[in-house]
Amino acid sequence: MKPFVFSILLLALAGTGLPAAAGRMQGSFHLSPGSGAATLKVPGADGVSLGPDAEARFTGAVLNVQIPGETSIRLQASNGVLMAVEGPGEFSVERFVQESWSGELPPYVEADVEPTTSRMILNLRRGRLLFDGSRQSVDSRLGVETPVGSIASGPAVWSIEIVYDPRNRIYNFSVKLKGGELKFTDRRGRSYSLYQGQQLNGVGSSGSPAIEIGEMEDTGLEIFEVLDEQKQLALEENLNWSDFAAKMIPLEEAAVAEEISTGALISDEGRRPITIDIVPRVPESTPFRAVIRPPSAYEEQLF
Repeated sequence: MKPFVFSILLLALAGTGLPAAAGRMQGSFHLSPGSGAATLKVPGADGVSLGPDAEARFTGAVLNVQIPGETSIRLQASNGVLMAVEGPGEFSVERFVQESWSGELPPYVEADVEPTTSRMILNLRRGRLLFDGSRQSVDSRLGVETPVGSIASGPAVWSIEIVYDPRNRIYNFSVKLKGGELKFTDRRGRSYSLYQGQQLNGVGSSGSPAIEIGEMEDTGLEIFEVLDEQKQLALEENLNWSDFAAKMIPLEEAAVAEEISTGALISDEGRRPITIDIVPRVPESTPFRAVIRPPSAYEEQLF
């Protein structure tokens, strides 16, 4: 299969409703180890083990986590998003842009909505991702890239699980939506809208899986009990917005004009990791205005 390379130009963010570039920051995360021993990688540094006894830590936005079987981690973001990732699998944050903020804010755990709008791009190769974006602003956007398609979501609570059979090169995946709305688009460009209480199931090759949508059964809701447990643990950590802000840096310092790679490992299909190409904003220019002369007598005879 052809390598799957996802490129995004910073110019594309110009029309997303974010403020002027001077206020844009690279967001940050707080990582809390769960069961097992995951490995955290960030650009320009060696991998760090996130075993059960490891201390939770704050980190910048671009990261990759390798998750062996029976391993889990919890991530809390500077936009109020809570994620729980379970292995075996691989998860990465490709892009996280958030407007800077100032002034007093309510405690992190008590805030009903993120302090500023944000744009986040995640990547899940395999494994299970539980996502609570209920505190996202309606103007914020989230994108999740997978080998079988992409998810676009606003404020929502949902999960996605991807299992890959390397022998047959078959993916078995499901998306469950507890609250909110989201859209799933497969690799052929076909879109599927999910609403609260619905579930999408798919099986097949990455390029042409069979997909169906139906109502989520009661057993499907059980996986969100894990997310509820993670939310309770997050409350006990008593994080502050200032802790997240300390790890946020201006985009200019985040190598805006360079190609940024998460350093993700090659997948079971031998694909290269998703890469984001970021280029400076194109300067404004005056459009060319042509002057059309009237037709000659000869041309008038032709028509």
